[in-house]
Amino acid sequence: MLFRSGSVGLYQVNAVVPTGVLTGRAVPVVVTVGMQASQDGVTIAVLCSPSNLPWTVNLTSPAQGGTIIAYQAADLEAKVVDGCNTPVDGANVSVTFSNGDQYQKLTSIGGGVYRGSWTPTNVPGNVAQTSVLLQVVASPQIGQKYKQGGQSPIIAVTVVQQVKSPALISQIVNSPILVFAK
Repeated sequence: MLFRSGSVGLYQVNAVVPTGVLTGRAVPVVVTVGMQASQDGVTIAVLCSPSNLPWTVNLTSPAQGGTIIAYQAADLEAKVVDGCNTPVDGANVSVTFSNGDQYQKLTSIGGGVYRGSWTPTNVPGNVAQTSVLLQVVASPQIGQKYKQGGQSPIIAVTVVQQVKSPALISQIVNSPILVFAK
């Protein structure tokens, strides 16, 4: 590194990179050692080391507010990326459900995408629909370079009962509809 005074030196510099600077970018810096500042045009390359950074985990299917039919398999899909926004494959990824159904392990298909299915079975039989909260939890496998995983935001889906009885369908269709107006 060349300083304005004309002296030259090799220095190890630890720098805090401003939020929003993209990985791989050359960021201009001024390094001051003692009272001497580096010349203009000195840059540092921004590198990302994801091993200590939390993962970003998102449930992509079903969608927030989606509808699932009770006792029928529904697709589950999640996306996992590390703190440098690189897809994570081969992690331990599972989905938990607020209705007490057993968690479901998802399978890595590549590109940070994990898939599986869920058949809602722990649903009240006396209601037409119920809300269930889902969350994805991801953790690194032993031997992966990561030290921590992550979890998705909690999403809500509606689980509906499938009406199979023709008599019940007739009752629903022929029942009076109440409309409330202000």
